[in-house]
Amino acid sequence: MSISALKSLAQAPTLELDKVLLSSNEMSQPWGMCFISADELLFTEKSGKLFRYVVSTDTKTQISGTPAVSTAGQGGLLDVAIHPNFTTNKYVYLSYSISGPGGSTLAIGRGVLNNNQLTGFTEIFRALPFKSGTNHYGSRIAFDKDNHLIFSSSERQEQDNAQLLENHLGKIIRLNDDGSVPSDNPFVGVNGAKPEIYSYGHRNVQGLVIHPETNKIYAHEHGPMGGDELNLVEAANNYGWPKITFGKNYNGTTITTDTAKEGMEQPIRYWVPSIAPCGLAIVNLQNQQANEVNFVLGALAGMQIQWVKIKDDKHVATYSFMKNYARFRDVEVSPDGKIYALTENPNSLILLKTNQVVTGLFERSSGNSGTVSLYPNPVTDIFTIDANDIKGKDEIAICNQQGKVLRSLNVSDNLFDEGKMKIDISDLPSGMYLIILRSKESSTTLKCRKL
Repeated sequence: MSISALKSLAQAPTLELDKVLLSSNEMSQPWGMCFISADELLFTEKSGKLFRYVVSTDTKTQISGTPAVSTAGQGGLLDVAIHPNFTTNKYVYLSYSISGPGGSTLAIGRGVLNNNQLTGFTEIFRALPFKSGTNHYGSRIAFDKDNHLIFSSSERQEQDNAQLLENHLGKIIRLNDDGSVPSDNPFVGVNGAKPEIYSYGHRNVQGLVIHPETNKIYAHEHGPMGGDELNLVEAANNYGWPKITFGKNYNGTTITTDTAKEGMEQPIRYWVPSIAPCGLAIVNLQNQQANEVNFVLGALAGMQIQWVKIKDDKHVATYSFMKNYARFRDVEVSPDGKIYALTENPNSLILLKTNQVVTGLFERSSGNSGTVSLYPNPVTDIFTIDANDIKGKDEIAICNQQGKVLRSLNVSDNLFDEGKMKIDISDLPSGMYLIILRSKESSTTLKCRKL
C-alpha cells in the first residue's frame, strides 16, 4: 500500500474546492450531470438545455434534439444519464416535466447521441396522474447491473399520494431500458397497483445511486421541515411518508407523532434540521473496509456538501464541508475518481479535492452473455473480476490499448470464489489496459487504468 493510501485510512475525509470549471456567466440553473468518459460529461439546465462539457479543453457545446419541457416552479429539464452500454448504443436518458390535461407531470425519455444532437428522442414513461401544482417532481435516474432503469417520481407536494399504489407519485420506479415493465417488479399483477412501482412512501427524492458491485439502491429525500432521509431502497418496501416522519409541516404544526410503524422502513440516517439533500454519488476508496460505502451528497438549504460513511448499511459518520458556498444541486464521481459538483447561487461546475485515495468507478459490461464487473478502477496492483453471471468463458487476456496480448490466463470454474477472481498486475507499468474475457462464442471487454 502506498504511503498516501495509508495516511488516508487514518484520516477523516476532507472536501474542498480545487477549481471552478464553469462559472455563473457560463451556465444557468444547472440540475443534473453524468460522465461519458473521464474527460467528458453531459449536464442539464432547468430551462431545457443539454450540454456536453470537455474537461481537458474547457469547451461547452449545446446538444440539440431535447424535448419540450414545462419550466414552471420546480419543473424543467432535470436529470441526465447514459445507458450502461452507451459505447455501443449511444442512448441518453432524460427526466423532465411536461404539461398536459390537469396540470403537469414527470416524464422520462431517451434518444441517441450523434455528435452534438439527440436523435429519435422518445418519451418512454410519464407519471400519472397529472397534477396542478408545480413542485416535487423528483427525479434522479440510475441503472442497475441488469440494465434496469431506476428513477424517482416524487409526490407532487400532496402527501397522501405516496401511500397510494394506484398512482406513480411518491415512488421509486423500475423499468426495462426501453420503458417496458419488468416481469419481476413487486406489484405486477397486484389489483389496482401500478406495475412500474418498485417502492413507495417517498416524499421528494433528489438523490439516487446504485452500488455497482452489490446492486443495492440508495436514495435520499427531502423531508418537510426536518426529516430528510437516506434510505436503502428495496422491492415492495414502504418508506412511510407521511404516516411516519421526523419532520413537521412548514408552519410548525405536527404531521404525525409517529416516527416508526410496523411494515414501514427506517432510514439509514435522517437530518433535523433539514439540509435539503440533492445529488448522491458513491466514492470508492482504495482499501476501504468490507461492507463500507462512502457517499458524497449536496445540500440546497444547507448550502454545503456532505460526506456520509456507512457500514453494513448503518450510519457511521457524517462530515460537512464548504458551508455557505452555494446550493449544491448535483455531485458525481468521474471514471478516473475525481469528484465534481453542480451548484446554484452561484451557478457553477466545480472540481473538488479530497485527502482520500479515490479509485474511480467500477468498470462494468453487460450483454447477452451476462454481466461482468471490474474493481477497483483505477487499480494500484490487484483488481477483482466479478463474473458471477458469465458462463462459458475460458480465457482472460490482458492487452494494451492496441490490442496486443500481454498476458493470458486460462479460466476454469475453480478459479472463481463465489463468482469473483483477483488478478495481480503490479508488475505492469502505469497506463490503460483492456481486460478481455473470451470464449469460442463471445467475448467481453473491460477497460482498466493502472496507477
